[in-house]
Amino acid sequence: LRNDLVNTHAFKVIERNRMNEVLKEQGFQNTGCTSQECAVEVGQLIGVNKMIAGSIGKVGRTYLLSVRLIDVATGEILNTVEEQVKGEIDDMLSSGVGNVARKLAYSVTAKAPEKNTGKENPVERPAKKYGSLRIESRPSEAQLSLDDSISGKTPFVNNQLSTGVHALKIELPGYVPITDRISIEGAKVTHKVYALEHTQAWRDSVKLAEKSSNIPFKYQYAAGASYAMTIGKINTMGVALSFGTKAQDFCLGIQGSYSSGQGNNDSGVQTKRTFAGGGLFAYYEKLNAGDVLKFEPGITGGFWQIADQTNAISQNYYFFGGPAIKLQIGYKYIFLTDELTALFNLSMVSIRNNAGVQVLF
Repeated sequence: LRNDLVNTHAFKVIERNRMNEVLKEQGFQNTGCTSQECAVEVGQLIGVNKMIAGSIGKVGRTYLLSVRLIDVATGEILNTVEEQVKGEIDDMLSSGVGNVARKLAYSVTAKAPEKNTGKENPVERPAKKYGSLRIESRPSEAQLSLDDSISGKTPFVNNQLSTGVHALKIELPGYVPITDRISIEGAKVTHKVYALEHTQAWRDSVKLAEKSSNIPFKYQYAAGASYAMTIGKINTMGVALSFGTKAQDFCLGIQGSYSSGQGNNDSGVQTKRTFAGGGLFAYYEKLNAGDVLKFEPGITGGFWQIADQTNAISQNYYFFGGPAIKLQIGYKYIFLTDELTALFNLSMVSIRNNAGVQVLF
């Protein structure tokens, strides 16, 4: 009500904070101050000409707002205004309060009747030249223009809009602009709500973004036994670890393994050898039989070292790379996995087999 009274331009309203400061300085307790006498006393303390007091009540689904305009000097009630609104309290806030403010403003600004000239016909009051406009949009914060002039953002309120027809335009980036013609009547509230629709370009961009965001990224860890078999040479056994990330149908990651074994070398001498190293791997995960059985072809490459510990001879960090096949059997997050990889360079071909457990996150 305070804001609507200010917008009528008929009153000079004292700020609430200023009023409270004066009352506090005077040591006045305004708690429970609802009577006419109390309102007059408050008005005298803060030095105003008029006070507005009132109450709001509810009967059934009907709200009643009753407001009194009081002359501080005489204690006389100058005017009483009532407004009834049937519905929700929101309806009272959106229209009823504004109507009360305009009625009060009209009571102090309307032209006074001329002196009695003896004619029986009373002097008519001048026509009301202003009305109120309240515009809401879904979503809010849209730019609103009246008669090709930017007036503000939604929700928008103008309680001093001239009567007649006005051109309305509502704009918000990503939404189709809305144009309309609004008819304003004197001392009445025109309240409209507009639902904005997204532009086709915005919808297309959202579809593209959703398509991109649907790429499922998952992390997976695998740990298990490693069995490295070098053709024509000593076989080794040990452990293997891998970590990867999955996007759509591909899995990319790193892996490492260590294994050792004993046997005869190319010269027939008993010896001990180790097979250690790591590298990158990539798998295509589309060839799956449901979620239980997964058959994945791929490729791997990296650095491994084959060392002859008995004779202190090592083949340092050969680069190996070749095709790989992984078979997984499991459910949901845990799989038993067996990975067969061919590793080769110009002078050596090896077959490495890792069997173990893989966990997906």
